[in-house]
Amino acid sequence: MNSRFYKANFRFIANRYEEWLAGRCISKNSISTEIVAEVSGNKIHFELDDIGGIRMLKSFDFDIYGEDYCILPDRIQYSCGTNDFNPIVPIVCHIFYSGMTMQYVRFAMTNPDRLVEFYGTLVECGQPSIGRRAETDYNSAKPTKEVIKTMIETISHVQDQFDKVAEQMGEPMRGFQMRHGLEQFKFPLFFAWQGYKYGWHTDWCKEGDSLFPFMTFEVDMVKNTQDLLEILQTESPFAGIERNSAFTNALMAIYKAFINDIMNKTIKF
Repeated sequence: MNSRFYKANFRFIANRYEEWLAGRCISKNSISTEIVAEVSGNKIHFELDDIGGIRMLKSFDFDIYGEDYCILPDRIQYSCGTNDFNPIVPIVCHIFYSGMTMQYVRFAMTNPDRLVEFYGTLVECGQPSIGRRAETDYNSAKPTKEVIKTMIETISHVQDQFDKVAEQMGEPMRGFQMRHGLEQFKFPLFFAWQGYKYGWHTDWCKEGDSLFPFMTFEVDMVKNTQDLLEILQTESPFAGIERNSAFTNALMAIYKAFINDIMNKTIKF
């Protein structure tokens, strides 16, 4: 067994990807992205650059369970002990190698089970620190455009799922109530989108949407965001559809960064 890539920091430049669902390749293309892995204790953190339209988080962690579990004859295996069924959250990583060469990196998601494989070239391995981890500390660094976009789209997807379930149960009003309740968690994201100069909060409006909820939220943006943050901390509405509070924690991190940047006048409205 090759332990070179076990519990090791590395940088891997991917130039091609393949996405698999139910044993069938559903998309593949050239890509230009850097995968950075950094170990801290018994955790390994991953950062990915521009992944285009691939539906997965770009920043996440796995547990390191030990050599017997992680080192396989042709790959290194990492996973996370979680109950999150968010389809964009990677739950398993496989680093495939041959001899001393890393061949490709695979991430597995669930709900439904889906694989994304990145092929390319290993450019750095085993250095003490690669220095990308600080980018994911949302209390000190602004959330990226891709992260905010992904969070908005994920909440919208959850709303659609609640609508379908409520319709199947013959309770459309319940679906409407759930949609309305989840909609409020988008407003800090809408205004963060504008505050960090990725666009305008109205970019997310559809024709015919009322602007009144936006205006109401904007009147006291910090307090309204803090109120939502408190709800997430005490009784998150996303608890039943995520593993290990991954989505809730990511959402809270964005809210905290947003509030901090308003308070220290990094962003202004």
